[in-house]
Amino acid sequence: MKLTHVAALFALALASAGTLAATNWSLGSSASSTGVDCNYRSGSSGEIEINKSTNTSAATLAHGNTCRIQGRDAVTGNLTAAPNDNAMVSAWSTTNQAGGTTYWEDAKLKGWLNSGFGVTNRDASSGDANEGNSPEHAVDNDQRTDGVLYTFTQNIALQTLRLGWSSNDTDLAVFRFVGAGLPPQLSTTTAGGLISAGWEHVGNYADVGTSASLCLAGRNSNGTCKTNQAASSWWLITAYNPTYGGNLKNTGTLNACNDYFKLLTVSGDNKVSEPAALALAGFGLFFAVRWSRRPASVNA
Repeated sequence: MKLTHVAALFALALASAGTLAATNWSLGSSASSTGVDCNYRSGSSGEIEINKSTNTSAATLAHGNTCRIQGRDAVTGNLTAAPNDNAMVSAWSTTNQAGGTTYWEDAKLKGWLNSGFGVTNRDASSGDANEGNSPEHAVDNDQRTDGVLYTFTQNIALQTLRLGWSSNDTDLAVFRFVGAGLPPQLSTTTAGGLISAGWEHVGNYADVGTSASLCLAGRNSNGTCKTNQAASSWWLITAYNPTYGGNLKNTGTLNACNDYFKLLTVSGDNKVSEPAALALAGFGLFFAVRWSRRPASVNA
């Protein structure tokens, strides 16, 4: 086998190992598909009880609650066989005022079948007028900036997201954690301090709407989504915050204070971890060198 053939096979193996089957993470469209820790409560327009085992009022949900949803194959819609193909979802908002500085603070995660996740922050009864009522039971930036944090069990390259409900405008921002080790607690991160805390501003997206999936890396000329190679285990999706201006990834106009939406689905690819990728690279290099040192065949 020629060295060029070995190199080609190695490159193909490395590319194939980098990305596995595409996966969707969603609340689902029925009570039986809401996820592992998202319990259905009937009689409330499809509203989900997050981490509750009893059919009590959603108003009694605690701040800082979470929801664990299992991944689904993007083609078949079936739950993935991988037991660790889950996402832990939590809600955050810029409500903590300490010493004249605003910090992120845990909020109340809510959800609706066919619509997705919304947020009610801690200032619902103390300064953030109408918070908790429509449209401010969604992710919004009316007086406070709300966000939804997805924590995956492995590195994920998010490719798309889809909104299931919106009101007025739908400008949003996407961040991923790229720092060393675990990300600092959002509760110790200032509203404008995400970048210095190790988060990367993936981009702002204007006028997203609910008619189609949003391609985080943009679209090709034929309308398909470009491949987003950026991966992380932590992805934060917020209503647009002018503190993180610029970096507009689509067409439209960014306006603050009037964005309301619910996050229905995020989709992405599992990525090989860096140690695994380096091991594979070393494995391929070893065989490439070995083949290059073989004596040439007399019949070659």
